[in-house]
Amino acid sequence: MASGSLILVKTASEIAIKSDFVQKRFTGILVKNMRTALKNAHVSVDSISTGRGRLFVSGSDASKSIGVLSRVFGIHELAPVTRLEKSDFESVVSLAILTAKSELKAGDSFCVRCSRSGQHFFSSKDIEIEAGSRILEAVKDVKVKLVGPTKTVFVEVYPKAVVAYSSTVKGLEGLPVGSQGRIGLLLDSSSEDVFLAGFLLLKRGCNLVAVQTGKTGESALKRLEAFNSLASFSAVKADELSKVADVNILASAKTNFGYSDSDWRFPVLYPLIGFPKEVLPAVAK
Repeated sequence: MASGSLILVKTASEIAIKSDFVQKRFTGILVKNMRTALKNAHVSVDSISTGRGRLFVSGSDASKSIGVLSRVFGIHELAPVTRLEKSDFESVVSLAILTAKSELKAGDSFCVRCSRSGQHFFSSKDIEIEAGSRILEAVKDVKVKLVGPTKTVFVEVYPKAVVAYSSTVKGLEGLPVGSQGRIGLLLDSSSEDVFLAGFLLLKRGCNLVAVQTGKTGESALKRLEAFNSLASFSAVKADELSKVADVNILASAKTNFGYSDSDWRFPVLYPLIGFPKEVLPAVAK
Protein backbone atom coordinates (compact mmCIF):
# COMPACT_ATOMS: atom_id res chain seq x y z
CA MET A 1 0.00 0.00 0.00
CA ALA A 2 1.20 3.51 -0.82
CA SER A 3 -0.19 6.61 0.82
CA GLY A 4 0.80 10.27 0.78
CA SER A 5 3.68 9.73 -1.65
CA LEU A 6 1.36 8.60 -4.45
CA ILE A 7 -0.47 11.10 -6.63
CA LEU A 8 -3.32 10.43 -9.02
CA VAL A 9 -3.20 12.69 -12.08
CA LYS A 10 -6.31 12.87 -14.25
CA THR A 11 -5.51 14.02 -17.77
CA ALA A 12 -7.45 16.90 -19.32
CA SER A 13 -10.65 16.16 -21.21
CA GLU A 14 -9.07 17.63 -24.34
CA ILE A 15 -6.71 14.66 -24.35
CA ALA A 16 -9.43 12.13 -23.56
CA ILE A 17 -11.48 12.98 -26.66
CA LYS A 18 -8.59 12.23 -29.03
CA SER A 19 -8.05 8.95 -30.86
CA ASP A 20 -6.04 6.23 -29.10
CA PHE A 21 -2.95 7.06 -31.17
CA VAL A 22 -3.12 10.78 -30.41
CA GLN A 23 -3.96 10.14 -26.75
CA LYS A 24 -0.83 8.03 -26.41
CA ARG A 25 1.31 10.69 -28.08
CA PHE A 26 -0.11 13.56 -26.01
CA THR A 27 0.17 11.55 -22.80
CA GLY A 28 3.82 10.86 -23.59
CA ILE A 29 4.43 14.60 -24.02
CA LEU A 30 2.56 15.32 -20.78
CA VAL A 31 4.69 12.83 -18.84
CA LYS A 32 7.85 14.39 -20.26
CA ASN A 33 6.65 17.86 -19.22
CA MET A 34 5.78 16.60 -15.74
CA ARG A 35 9.23 15.08 -15.29
CA THR A 36 10.88 18.28 -16.50
CA ALA A 37 8.82 20.44 -14.15
CA LEU A 38 9.56 18.25 -11.14
CA LYS A 39 13.26 18.10 -11.99
CA ASN A 40 13.50 21.87 -12.41
CA ALA A 41 11.69 22.32 -9.08
CA HIS A 42 14.14 19.89 -7.43
CA VAL A 43 11.36 17.50 -6.46
CA SER A 44 12.33 13.85 -6.68
CA VAL A 45 10.06 11.36 -8.43
CA ASP A 46 10.43 7.59 -8.35
CA SER A 47 8.09 6.67 -11.18
CA ILE A 48 5.22 7.83 -13.36
CA SER A 49 2.90 5.06 -14.54
CA THR A 50 0.34 5.63 -17.26
CA GLY A 51 -3.17 4.40 -17.90
CA ARG A 52 -6.17 5.56 -19.87
CA GLY A 53 -6.89 9.04 -18.56
CA ARG A 54 -4.97 8.33 -15.37
CA LEU A 55 -1.33 8.77 -14.35
CA PHE A 56 0.23 7.78 -11.04
CA VAL A 57 3.22 9.72 -9.73
CA SER A 58 5.27 8.12 -6.98
CA GLY A 59 7.74 10.31 -5.10
CA SER A 60 8.94 11.54 -1.75
CA ASP A 61 6.81 14.68 -1.35
CA ALA A 62 3.22 14.63 -2.59
CA SER A 63 2.45 18.19 -1.49
CA LYS A 64 5.37 19.74 -3.37
CA SER A 65 4.73 17.54 -6.41
CA ILE A 66 1.09 18.61 -6.59
CA GLY A 67 2.09 22.26 -6.28
CA VAL A 68 4.43 21.91 -9.26
CA LEU A 69 2.18 19.73 -11.41
CA SER A 70 -0.86 21.96 -10.90
CA ARG A 71 0.89 24.43 -13.25
CA VAL A 72 1.50 21.90 -16.03
CA PHE A 73 -0.97 22.12 -18.91
CA GLY A 74 -2.84 18.95 -19.89
CA ILE A 75 -3.99 18.02 -16.37
CA HIS A 76 -7.60 18.07 -15.21
CA GLU A 77 -7.17 17.21 -11.54
CA LEU A 78 -4.65 15.90 -9.02
CA ALA A 79 -5.12 14.04 -5.76
CA PRO A 80 -2.93 12.42 -3.11
CA VAL A 81 -4.23 8.85 -2.95
CA THR A 82 -3.92 5.60 -1.07
CA ARG A 83 -3.57 2.55 -3.31
CA LEU A 84 -4.13 -1.10 -2.53
CA GLU A 85 -3.08 -3.87 -4.92
CA LYS A 86 -6.35 -5.74 -4.45
CA SER A 87 -9.81 -5.16 -5.87
CA ASP A 88 -12.12 -7.55 -4.03
CA PHE A 89 -15.22 -6.14 -2.37
CA GLU A 90 -13.94 -6.21 1.21
CA SER A 91 -10.60 -4.60 0.30
CA VAL A 92 -12.33 -1.79 -1.57
CA VAL A 93 -14.71 -1.06 1.31
CA SER A 94 -11.88 -1.23 3.87
CA LEU A 95 -9.81 1.30 1.93
CA ALA A 96 -12.79 3.66 1.74
CA ILE A 97 -13.18 3.41 5.52
CA LEU A 98 -9.46 4.02 6.07
CA THR A 99 -9.63 7.15 3.91
CA ALA A 100 -12.72 8.40 5.72
CA LYS A 101 -11.07 7.95 9.12
CA SER A 102 -8.13 10.12 8.05
CA GLU A 103 -10.21 12.81 6.34
CA LEU A 104 -13.49 13.17 8.26
CA LYS A 105 -13.92 14.99 11.54
CA ALA A 106 -16.85 15.49 13.89
CA GLY A 107 -19.63 17.51 12.31
CA ASP A 108 -18.70 16.65 8.73
CA SER A 109 -21.19 15.40 6.19
CA PHE A 110 -19.98 12.97 3.54
CA CYS A 111 -20.81 10.71 0.65
CA VAL A 112 -18.94 7.92 -1.10
CA ARG A 113 -18.51 8.01 -4.88
CA CYS A 114 -17.21 4.90 -6.61
CA SER A 115 -16.16 4.31 -10.21
CA ARG A 116 -14.89 1.06 -11.72
CA SER A 117 -13.07 -0.26 -14.76
CA GLY A 118 -12.89 -3.94 -15.61
CA GLN A 119 -15.09 -6.82 -14.46
CA HIS A 120 -16.12 -7.16 -10.82
CA PHE A 121 -18.74 -9.15 -8.92
CA PHE A 122 -20.20 -5.97 -7.44
CA SER A 123 -21.48 -2.64 -8.67
CA SER A 124 -20.29 0.86 -7.85
CA LYS A 125 -23.55 1.42 -5.97
CA ASP A 126 -22.85 -1.67 -3.83
CA ILE A 127 -19.56 -0.12 -2.74
CA GLU A 128 -21.12 3.27 -2.03
CA ILE A 129 -23.89 1.80 0.13
CA GLU A 130 -21.70 -0.60 2.11
CA ALA A 131 -18.81 1.83 2.59
CA GLY A 132 -21.14 4.66 3.59
CA SER A 133 -22.90 2.47 6.15
CA ARG A 134 -19.65 1.27 7.71
CA ILE A 135 -18.09 4.73 7.74
CA LEU A 136 -21.05 5.90 9.84
CA GLU A 137 -20.17 3.17 12.33
CA ALA A 138 -16.42 3.84 12.25
CA VAL A 139 -16.38 7.66 12.45
CA LYS A 140 -18.29 9.44 15.21
CA ASP A 141 -20.56 12.45 14.72
CA VAL A 142 -20.68 12.45 10.90
CA LYS A 143 -23.68 12.11 8.63
CA VAL A 144 -24.39 11.10 5.06
CA LYS A 145 -25.31 13.87 2.65
CA LEU A 146 -25.53 12.87 -1.00
CA VAL A 147 -25.78 16.42 -2.37
CA GLY A 148 -23.30 19.06 -1.24
CA PRO A 149 -21.41 17.16 1.49
CA THR A 150 -18.45 18.79 3.22
CA LYS A 151 -16.27 15.80 2.22
CA THR A 152 -16.49 13.19 -0.51
CA VAL A 153 -14.67 9.87 -0.35
CA PHE A 154 -13.73 8.91 -3.90
CA VAL A 155 -13.00 5.28 -4.72
CA GLU A 156 -11.65 4.13 -8.09
CA VAL A 157 -11.59 0.38 -8.65
CA TYR A 158 -9.34 -1.10 -11.34
CA PRO A 159 -9.03 -4.75 -12.42
CA LYS A 160 -6.30 -5.53 -9.85
CA ALA A 161 -6.11 -2.46 -7.61
CA VAL A 162 -8.11 0.26 -5.90
CA VAL A 163 -7.31 3.85 -4.94
CA ALA A 164 -9.16 6.13 -2.55
CA TYR A 165 -8.90 9.83 -1.82
CA SER A 166 -10.88 12.81 -0.60
CA SER A 167 -9.03 16.04 -1.40
CA THR A 168 -8.36 17.18 -4.98
CA VAL A 169 -6.49 20.04 -6.63
CA LYS A 170 -7.72 21.48 -9.91
CA GLY A 171 -5.32 21.43 -12.86
CA LEU A 172 -4.99 23.89 -15.73
CA GLU A 173 -6.68 21.69 -18.38
CA GLY A 174 -5.57 22.50 -21.94
CA LEU A 175 -3.11 20.57 -24.11
CA PRO A 176 0.43 19.57 -23.12
CA VAL A 177 2.99 22.18 -24.15
CA GLY A 178 4.81 20.86 -27.20
CA SER A 179 1.86 18.89 -28.58
CA GLN A 180 1.32 21.63 -31.17
CA GLY A 181 3.78 23.63 -33.27
CA ARG A 182 6.21 26.43 -32.42
CA ILE A 183 4.93 29.98 -32.50
CA GLY A 184 6.73 33.28 -32.15
CA LEU A 185 5.32 35.45 -29.34
CA LEU A 186 5.89 39.11 -30.13
CA LEU A 187 6.99 41.11 -27.09
CA ASP A 188 5.11 44.11 -28.40
CA SER A 189 2.75 45.08 -25.57
CA SER A 190 2.60 45.54 -21.83
CA SER A 191 4.01 42.76 -19.66
CA GLU A 192 0.53 41.85 -18.44
CA ASP A 193 -0.88 41.49 -21.97
CA VAL A 194 2.15 39.52 -23.15
CA PHE A 195 1.76 37.21 -20.16
CA LEU A 196 -1.94 36.61 -20.87
CA ALA A 197 -1.32 35.98 -24.57
CA GLY A 198 1.54 33.61 -23.77
CA PHE A 199 -0.56 31.80 -21.18
CA LEU A 200 -3.34 31.16 -23.71
CA LEU A 201 -0.86 29.92 -26.32
CA LEU A 202 0.80 27.56 -23.85
CA LYS A 203 -2.64 26.25 -22.89
CA ARG A 204 -3.23 25.36 -26.54
CA GLY A 205 -0.05 23.28 -26.47
CA CYS A 206 2.21 25.67 -28.39
CA ASN A 207 5.96 25.92 -27.90
CA LEU A 208 6.81 29.61 -27.58
CA VAL A 209 9.75 31.46 -29.05
CA ALA A 210 10.04 35.00 -27.67
CA VAL A 211 10.45 37.59 -30.43
CA GLN A 212 12.17 40.69 -29.07
CA THR A 213 10.89 43.91 -30.61
CA GLY A 214 12.72 46.37 -28.37
CA LYS A 215 9.50 47.23 -26.55
CA THR A 216 8.01 46.20 -23.22
CA GLY A 217 6.87 42.70 -22.36
CA GLU A 218 10.09 40.83 -21.67
CA SER A 219 9.45 40.64 -17.91
CA ALA A 220 6.38 38.52 -18.69
CA LEU A 221 8.60 35.64 -19.83
CA LYS A 222 9.78 34.93 -16.28
CA ARG A 223 6.18 34.62 -15.12
CA LEU A 224 5.36 32.34 -18.04
CA GLU A 225 8.19 29.95 -17.15
CA ALA A 226 6.05 28.74 -14.23
CA PHE A 227 3.64 27.29 -16.82
CA ASN A 228 6.41 25.98 -19.11
CA SER A 229 7.69 23.24 -16.80
CA LEU A 230 9.86 25.93 -15.14
CA ALA A 231 11.97 26.05 -18.32
CA SER A 232 13.19 29.23 -20.00
CA PHE A 233 12.08 30.21 -23.50
CA SER A 234 14.14 30.54 -26.64
CA ALA A 235 14.45 34.19 -27.66
CA VAL A 236 15.30 35.85 -30.94
CA LYS A 237 15.48 39.43 -32.17
CA ALA A 238 12.76 40.39 -34.62
CA ASP A 239 15.22 40.99 -37.48
CA GLU A 240 16.71 37.51 -36.99
CA LEU A 241 13.41 35.63 -36.97
CA SER A 242 14.06 34.10 -40.39
CA LYS A 243 16.95 32.12 -38.89
CA VAL A 244 14.68 30.22 -36.51
CA ALA A 245 13.56 26.88 -37.89
CA ASP A 246 9.95 25.72 -37.58
CA VAL A 247 8.54 29.15 -36.72
CA ASN A 248 6.20 30.23 -39.48
CA ILE A 249 3.47 31.93 -37.50
CA LEU A 250 3.47 34.75 -34.94
CA ALA A 251 1.21 35.89 -32.12
CA SER A 252 0.70 39.40 -30.82
CA ALA A 253 -0.59 40.50 -27.42
CA LYS A 254 -2.28 43.50 -29.00
CA THR A 255 -6.03 43.62 -28.54
CA ASN A 256 -6.66 44.97 -32.01
CA PHE A 257 -5.38 44.03 -35.44
CA GLY A 258 -2.20 46.03 -34.99
CA TYR A 259 -0.23 44.80 -37.99
CA SER A 260 -0.72 44.86 -41.73
CA ASP A 261 0.19 41.94 -43.96
CA SER A 262 3.39 43.69 -44.98
CA ASP A 263 4.75 44.14 -41.43
CA TRP A 264 5.82 40.52 -41.04
CA ARG A 265 6.59 37.66 -43.40
CA PHE A 266 4.36 35.36 -41.37
CA PRO A 267 0.67 35.39 -40.38
CA VAL A 268 0.00 37.07 -37.03
CA LEU A 269 -2.52 35.71 -34.53
CA TYR A 270 -4.18 37.83 -31.82
CA PRO A 271 -5.12 35.47 -28.95
CA LEU A 272 -6.52 38.24 -26.73
CA ILE A 273 -9.05 39.47 -29.27
CA GLY A 274 -12.55 38.43 -28.21
CA PHE A 275 -11.84 38.66 -24.48
CA PRO A 276 -13.43 41.67 -22.78
CA LYS A 277 -10.79 43.69 -20.95
CA GLU A 278 -12.37 43.00 -17.58
CA VAL A 279 -12.28 39.23 -18.21
CA LEU A 280 -8.60 38.99 -19.17
CA PRO A 281 -7.08 39.07 -15.66
CA ALA A 282 -9.19 36.03 -14.73
CA VAL A 283 -7.98 34.02 -17.73
CA ALA A 284 -4.75 32.92 -16.07
CA LYS A 285 -6.13 32.29 -12.58
